Amino acid sequence: MATLTRKLLSSYDSRLATLEGAAYDYASGRVSAFLAEFPKATAEQVREFAIGAVDAAVSAYGDGASGIAAELYEGMAEAAGRRVKSALIDTSDVSGYVEREVRYQLRKWLAGDSEGFAEACGKKAKDQVQRRANQTMRINAKRDGLRYARVPMGGETCTFCAMLASNGFYYKSAKMAGEGNHYHENCRCKVIPGFDGMEVEGYDPDEWLARWGAYQDLDGMGLTEEARKAAKQALSVAAPTAKAIEAAKEAARQQSATEIAARSIAKAVRQETDVTKALQSLESDTRHLEGLNFRLKGEGSLARKILSDSADKGLRLSEAADAITDVLRYTYQCDTDTLASDFFEIREQLEDLGYDWVKVKNSLGDATAPYRGVNTKVKTPDGYEFELQFHTAESLEVKEMNHRLYEEQRVLDTSTEDGKARFDELADTMASNASGIATPPGIEKVRL
Repeated sequence: MATLTRKLLSSYDSRLATLEGAAYDYASGRVSAFLAEFPKATAEQVREFAIGAVDAAVSAYGDGASGIAAELYEGMAEAAGRRVKSALIDTSDVSGYVEREVRYQLRKWLAGDSEGFAEACGKKAKDQVQRRANQTMRINAKRDGLRYARVPMGGETCTFCAMLASNGFYYKSAKMAGEGNHYHENCRCKVIPGFDGMEVEGYDPDEWLARWGAYQDLDGMGLTEEARKAAKQALSVAAPTAKAIEAAKEAARQQSATEIAARSIAKAVRQETDVTKALQSLESDTRHLEGLNFRLKGEGSLARKILSDSADKGLRLSEAADAITDVLRYTYQCDTDTLASDFFEIREQLEDLGYDWVKVKNSLGDATAPYRGVNTKVKTPDGYEFELQFHTAESLEVKEMNHRLYEEQRVLDTSTEDGKARFDELADTMASNASGIATPPGIEKVRL
């Protein structure tokens, strides 16, 4: 079976990209230079010069693009063992199209965007050079009755291109295969005609069918754009085995969680100064902020929390992150005898500052609870929720002690006899530790 080598196809892609880039630089550079030299030129003068610059770029580099496309077509025919007539060269006149496009783009210059106008002229020249190559392929393929495939090139491929690529040499026209359309950023997918029995090295429609399915899954996972693109890029160049697909999905989840965590922390940072100042102003002889250096949750810890909550609760990663309200968190350590009165005093003063109390969970009065403290959710005047805890020195010490035990407990495999036994032992120890905490007077009144 004849094979179009990836080396040959990549060489074609590289040579064509060079010509496209040269056409862009020529047209945009000449237009920019003209505008700089003649700042008082009329709209008609600018338009006519730009039309001439784009036409000149297409003339200078379009023939080269047609020529390398003809070379590739004849090389494909030879590899397939097909005897065909010499490849035809596209020489179509695009001056009318260029004139219309430049007239349309002139509005950028009229609006004061000279750079944008010059770039648009360069892009039109680049597009027409590419069109000359594509049209050369098209007229020869039509003459010889070939079908087309969309062959991904480079490391970036989108879901739609993967779907088109999964059909192989199926398309009756280049247009059906998406020729001329760039469906994703940096799209250099090539629409290629194929002779009977010809394969393209590194292009397997069945593999692209698997990738297409994986890409659809990635699109539906609620990932960040950067993570989704990275996963697709990884799968574009790797064999899409079940193991590789799952690895790409997991890496994308990890990356997304990290990116979402970073954004959540940045949001908390914007609130932190005002909240810290307000809470510090409420310290007294009977209460103070403890652990202030840890008021912001760490990125790694938050990312792990987002991942676990997403999995446990069936939430998208962004939804899991939105439900986490302890990215910014504070703890008041109060004297045992005054904790209840301290709570009410702080609550009243924060409300006077425009803060709103969303939730109060009080387990400090429950001697059977493994965790004993008062956990609250408070909303700032502009709607940001943070966590505020109230502890005695004793309950805070037990909390830290039990947290270390909990970290061991949560990773145990309770399906094994030893794991279950250790789990129960740790639970008993935590309950025992918490049971000895002195109960503050009036704690039963602490509620929302």
